[in-house]
Amino acid sequence: MPSPAQTDLWWVIPGSLAGTSMPFVHPDRHESPSSTLEAFPDELPALWEAGIRAVVSLLNMRSAESAYTAAGFSYLCLPITDGLAPSVEQFRTFMDFTREQHAQGRAVAVHCVAGIGRTGTMLAGHLICNGMGPDEAITQVRKLRPGAVETFPQMRFLHALARDLQQNPSS
Repeated sequence: MPSPAQTDLWWVIPGSLAGTSMPFVHPDRHESPSSTLEAFPDELPALWEAGIRAVVSLLNMRSAESAYTAAGFSYLCLPITDGLAPSVEQFRTFMDFTREQHAQGRAVAVHCVAGIGRTGTMLAGHLICNGMGPDEAITQVRKLRPGAVETFPQMRFLHALARDLQQNPSS
């Protein structure tokens, strides 16, 4: 079983918000929806030990919800096509979920497959919503995860988000 040092977890806001590549979830965990956190040799215990209590998947893995929730995690599935950015609605849902989790003192991990493009975009967007400029947010995320925010659509989304927040500070 991987220890937190062996998991691919990188904190954007230490103790609060992290990115990761897709955690390994033992296949039998999906077949045992009442299983406990320690029931299978996968990465969920290591995420828990690192302080993660909620997971946002940017993959089309709605069926994974029962595996995560049985292990004690809150779970949100927001499928985003590889190389693209979230829709405005998906990003709002992500921000609402993270605010709710943080209000409960629960750290959130976000993942796609490699934890680079889609994950980096969501995390940079979170930083923008908390006062960073788009270039600064992209740079910050890339310092933590080289290559993050990979495509023009992802960068365009973050710059549009920052413009929208400047024009409509209450949104």
